[in-house]
Amino acid sequence: MGISFFEKPVREIQLRDIEQLVGEGYPEGYEVEFKQTLPDKQGKVAPWLAGKNEVSDYARDEILAEAVAFANAQGGFVIVGIAETKEKPPRASSIVPLPRVGELARRFEDQARACIDPPLPRLEVHPVITSGDKGILVLHCNASRSAPHRLNSTGAAFVRRGSSTVRMTMRDIQEMTLNVARGFEEIMKTFSRRRSVFAEWCNEIECAGFRVTGVPLEKLPDPGRLFGRADFGLMTKDFDATFNGRKMKLQTPLLATDERPIVRGIRQSSHSAAEGLIYDQFQDGLVDVWFRNPVKSPRAQWSDELGLFHSWVLGGVASALTLLDRLRKSAGAPNAEYALKVEIAKFPSTLESDLTYHGPFSNSGMDRHVLRGLPLVLPHLPVGSPDDFDQVISLIDTDIYDALGIRRQAPAIQVHW
Repeated sequence: MGISFFEKPVREIQLRDIEQLVGEGYPEGYEVEFKQTLPDKQGKVAPWLAGKNEVSDYARDEILAEAVAFANAQGGFVIVGIAETKEKPPRASSIVPLPRVGELARRFEDQARACIDPPLPRLEVHPVITSGDKGILVLHCNASRSAPHRLNSTGAAFVRRGSSTVRMTMRDIQEMTLNVARGFEEIMKTFSRRRSVFAEWCNEIECAGFRVTGVPLEKLPDPGRLFGRADFGLMTKDFDATFNGRKMKLQTPLLATDERPIVRGIRQSSHSAAEGLIYDQFQDGLVDVWFRNPVKSPRAQWSDELGLFHSWVLGGVASALTLLDRLRKSAGAPNAEYALKVEIAKFPSTLESDLTYHGPFSNSGMDRHVLRGLPLVLPHLPVGSPDDFDQVISLIDTDIYDALGIRRQAPAIQVHW
């Protein structure tokens, strides 16, 4: 019941999805909370509903407390504008549109940033129009690695338990803090393990290499065996992009031509002499994109150059984002948040050759730099909706050029996904 609703990215939820929940009488539970309207004290009409341009503190705190509770648990949806039955647990019964729902969504986005501590790393607020400016307000957040969260106005923290939102005790808060710390430590261990395996592969030759590793920040449903499935066919896509209006291609220089199973995953690869490209995808959501370029590469523009191109690295990032998005959708968790890490290095690390890094418009030696201080391991970045992918690419672009010590204005990057 309601499966299509929970499998969709939040920004793609439409009125027919809400109508499906109501038509099926979908129950409140660990993943969804229904609110008929904006609440107010003592049964009064909330100012927003009375035509005023104001969301009361009471209504704000009541709605955001539900979002905090989901963030402190397994994630979920708060849907405002759905009446519910008196059953236990209550079920969706009818749609009760809210006025000026687009502006209301913007208000809650702003208030969430100001009123929740620490800020929710990813809270999506989406208006679903029913007619005119009226509609349903949908708030969604994933389980947070920054939990426990609390409301600034009261200092209270909440958590979702079954179909109820309850205030957390001090002991609850302490236990959650320890558990979140352990979870973050495990993610860092995963990054470290993948870095070691990547280095082992690259150390087979003298080369420059990069990797892009994506790790889900929550446990994903198991999508089942990946090998042999049509929806996990070979990754062969290149990406057209614009940098401040200038066109370029983001592409890894090799295509994946071979596919084989690995334990709980699939490996797609291409090997041409010493060059190599690997795409690893695992049933637990882990994604890796690796590339290595040998010292005496046929792609070198100068003799015996140890080099990488910026378009290759950003192409690897674009490929990793595409793969992780495909994987989380296949697992039925399209809104699952990831952490993404990028590394650029030379192998072996004692290799005396400098790494020449060619910028996006390297031409006749221009935009050509020496990348020192290797390995360069960029800070990990959060990855949420595909709407954020351009921003992720842009931040990685800026981090790399900052590492090069190049003074430039960070370009506005748009990728044709």
